[in-house]
Amino acid sequence: MSLSNLKVIFEGIRGPNFQGDIALDDITFTTGDCGTPSYCGFENGVCGFTQPVSDVVQWVLTSSSPSSSSPTPTTAPYLPPFDATYRTLAGHFMYLELHDDQNNNDGGLSTGVFPTGTAADRCINVWFYMQNSVKISLKVIQLGLTSTNQNQLASVVGEDLADEWHVIQAALSITEEFKIIFQATNLDQNEDVSISIDEFKITDGLCPQPGSCDFENGFCTWKNEENFDDFDWQLIQGRTPSDNTGPPSDHTKGTSYGIYAYVETSGRATGDIAILKSSDFQSGSTQCLEFYYYMYGTNLGRLDVQALQDKETIGTTLRSYNGTQGSAWRQSLVNFDIFDGLYYTILFNASVGATGLSDIAIDDISVYPGNCSGRSDICDFFVDFCDWEQAVDDDTDWLIGSGSDSNDQPLRDHTTGAVGGNYAYIDFRDAQTEPGDQARLLSLERNPPADGQAECLGFWYHLNETDAGSLNIMATWVDNGTTVVTDPLWTISGNRGDQWWFGATTVVSKFPYQVTHPGKNTVSKSLQT
Repeated sequence: MSLSNLKVIFEGIRGPNFQGDIALDDITFTTGDCGTPSYCGFENGVCGFTQPVSDVVQWVLTSSSPSSSSPTPTTAPYLPPFDATYRTLAGHFMYLELHDDQNNNDGGLSTGVFPTGTAADRCINVWFYMQNSVKISLKVIQLGLTSTNQNQLASVVGEDLADEWHVIQAALSITEEFKIIFQATNLDQNEDVSISIDEFKITDGLCPQPGSCDFENGFCTWKNEENFDDFDWQLIQGRTPSDNTGPPSDHTKGTSYGIYAYVETSGRATGDIAILKSSDFQSGSTQCLEFYYYMYGTNLGRLDVQALQDKETIGTTLRSYNGTQGSAWRQSLVNFDIFDGLYYTILFNASVGATGLSDIAIDDISVYPGNCSGRSDICDFFVDFCDWEQAVDDDTDWLIGSGSDSNDQPLRDHTTGAVGGNYAYIDFRDAQTEPGDQARLLSLERNPPADGQAECLGFWYHLNETDAGSLNIMATWVDNGTTVVTDPLWTISGNRGDQWWFGATTVVSKFPYQVTHPGKNTVSKSLQT
């Protein structure tokens, strides 16, 4: 047959159930062979991975339910319980077994050749599973084909890891054609060890901050807990299958095409839990976790943010949300100050409520070095004071409340327009307060967008008392050791009637600064930023 008569056929074959659609999109033809694939889940072969035939020990393509020939059934105790791609017995991965008389795998497992391309920066992700990890060394090497330079991207040497899939993420700097090589070594020739790799991926651009994920291209470096929960988190576009619960769209794009992670509670028992688990973080430094959550429905369960140290099986809860939180995506900021042990993971632990109308969703996870100070640009006081705190040198405190004002009249919050919505308020009706007393709400320290660049502070306020005092906005910072406090940038006083009013002021500072809301000599006032 001549090439002019060549046709390509896509053949779709129905399975046993009519609810098994098959989709196809974005077909392209390009000149030349396909080259080395930038992604391999090993479900359709080895994707061009090779190893010198002279190597004594060979990596093999297998599954957790292997055939009798590859590998032999005697290796079953050393295999992972499932693959990293599909989390099933039938999913495939590359597997290496080193017995007590074999200390390495010689030249190692190598990818095909990757071209220089146009992206100078790329990112590699690969999942691995170790049996007897304290006796294994795994090195991931970038080999330049022209220079023969070897750049060690990552190494896992003798670490006491949990028996589960782990992920390596590393930056690639591209100046020439290259290969990726996986070299494994048995550190103790009196022991049997094994290692598996799966879900190999190289993407253009810099690696995201470890732990960050918008779920648009999968779970990133997050995974479902493998041993100690009842069901899994899922990815979805648009609404969840159950009515009257879950978000209408994702947080990233705000459309039905955006993707987020959620737990589907229909058909689950009350108290069942689903745990989404991060990759490992090294202990010894403070990190800030930011994410958005959506908890709306009937008899909702709980979402716990937890830290799990080393090989512990029960996490320590650092933040918890119970029950319905309103029909909106909400920001959460959690500090992780973990200094004990070698490493820790972050858990999103979702529990099922009393009904199936209790879906819980998360999106846009970010992990930053340092604490969360100054990262909350919006606060509706729905759960707490966000990035605001009570001053220690004033006369009384701001509170979070809902329902009625000091005249026992219904007061709807500005965010939801509902009587049950929360807001921050001051109540000077306590007999111990006196005219002129102050309550100051102080922002955590904020870094200006750029040296001397302005920021706009907007907020809604409510003053509906005959003897209402004043609400002032001021800024403070430290300049060469001297504390600077501005005159009021904005001020209001007196009764403004039973409605919410908008206020705004511009803040300009060359230095990290704080904003303060002092309320003075008033019966009651409310605030939402």
